[in-house]
Amino acid sequence: MRQEILHTKFYRYYGRYILSNSTAIESNEMLDLMITTPQLMLDTLNVVKETPKGVWVSYDKSIIPNIPIRQRCKFILHTSKTKYAYDTKEKALNAFKMKKYRQIQILSKQLDNTKLMLQLVVKTIDEESECVKVKVQ
Repeated sequence: MRQEILHTKFYRYYGRYILSNSTAIESNEMLDLMITTPQLMLDTLNVVKETPKGVWVSYDKSIIPNIPIRQRCKFILHTSKTKYAYDTKEKALNAFKMKKYRQIQILSKQLDNTKLMLQLVVKTIDEESECVKVKVQ
C-alpha cells in the first residue's frame, strides 16, 4: 500500500549579508568599516519520499546540478523539536526567528564573559604594575 504524500514542498529560511558598496578592500580596517545589508532568503525543497517517521527532501537539481540526489537529500523527522525545513513558510519563518533569538542569547553571554575577562586582565596588569612600583622605590 503506497502512502499519500501530504506535502510536496518544504521551506527553510536563512540569512545572508551582501556588501553594500563595491569598493576594493585595501586593509583589515576597511573590512571592519564596510557596510553590509542583511537579506532574508527562502529555500524551497521538494519532497522526494515520505515515510511514517518523516520525509526526505531535496534541493532542486538546477540549484546543485553536479551533486547526486543522495547527497542533496535531507531527512526531516516528524517528531523532531527543530527541523531542517518546515511544511509551511510560516513555520519556517517562526523557526528562523527563534534561532536568531537563541543566537542573540548565546552571543550576549559570550560578550558579557569577554568583558569580565578583560576587566580581570586589566585588574591583574594594574596590580602587577603596582607591585613593580613598590619594589623599585
